[in-house]
Amino acid sequence: MTKRTIYFYGIDNKKGGMENYALNLIKNVLKNSSFFSFHIISEYDDFAYKQEFCNLGCTYSIVPNKRKKPIKYYYELKKILKKAHADDLFQINAMSYRNFFLFNVAKKINLKTIIVGHGTNCNSPFKKLIHKLNRFIFRNLGIKVGNNIEVINFFFGKKCKNYEIITTGIDYEKYLFSSDKRQDFRNKYNLKDDDLVIGQIGRLSYEKNQLFSAEIIKELHDDSIKLFLIGNKENIKLKKQIHKINKNIIFTGEITEICSVYNGLDLFIFPSLHEAAGFALYEAVANGLTCLVSNNVPLENVKSEKVYIKDLDKEKWIKYITNFKQNYKFDIKERNILSTIPSLNEEVSKYLELYIKLTK
Repeated sequence: MTKRTIYFYGIDNKKGGMENYALNLIKNVLKNSSFFSFHIISEYDDFAYKQEFCNLGCTYSIVPNKRKKPIKYYYELKKILKKAHADDLFQINAMSYRNFFLFNVAKKINLKTIIVGHGTNCNSPFKKLIHKLNRFIFRNLGIKVGNNIEVINFFFGKKCKNYEIITTGIDYEKYLFSSDKRQDFRNKYNLKDDDLVIGQIGRLSYEKNQLFSAEIIKELHDDSIKLFLIGNKENIKLKKQIHKINKNIIFTGEITEICSVYNGLDLFIFPSLHEAAGFALYEAVANGLTCLVSNNVPLENVKSEKVYIKDLDKEKWIKYITNFKQNYKFDIKERNILSTIPSLNEEVSKYLELYIKLTK
């Protein structure tokens, strides 16, 4: 069988959930099949995990910025995809349908297209209007894929009947609890045994709602409660706002071995305003952490007795964390309780099945 290329679009220059999804998926598809290769298309010359993708044998093309040079972006993207073989695939990974030029190119080229939705909301009425308009225009384009029914309903519309749900999974064993790594993390940040270490993982953004977390910690009035905000911290304006609320919050920035971070925590919080998948939650659950999450986080793929849901009422979160601290004592047996979360192997198998079906 002739090797087929998957033209893969949607990798930003910042490491986030979608970029982690892309790296895990591509790495494991290539590990399990020699029939496919990947060609990354990005607007950023320094796109996330560039070296890792190159080490896997991926090739790449850089297109102009769609906002600064939309016409050039359109023609460069079209030029790249016109070089593809008729049996190659084009996989679009997007948060919404707002990028008209991207979907218009996909409509005009002679390639089978897979649209993977990663979003559940637009942060303004105007953006939502554009999303819905383009969704209607391109309603017959491509194979539609989402992580859960909430993503399907937002991205493709509640009337969409032909879609596939492929749940994004993680490598469970990679995130299992380690006492040694817990001690290493707590030593690194000079944490005491009786400190309650709370962690929130994700890029610094209004959607991830770190401002809410900072306000909660401030109102607890307890110096032994430490909040770690882990992830990209390039949003300087938001970082300053958080510092005004509470100067004792620890910003770690991006950490390469993110799986080691969970070991040092006592409580994981996830107060997002909206989430499509919640990869960090899957990882925290695999590590055996107690998790406090907002009711905006999809939980249909998570089965754990240690995940607690609260609406974004500060008093409820303050009360929960206060009670948690009063009753908490670290217990390694509690951290080794297994829960049910999506498996990376299952995800890869479903994508491979889809790729093979489309290239027959």
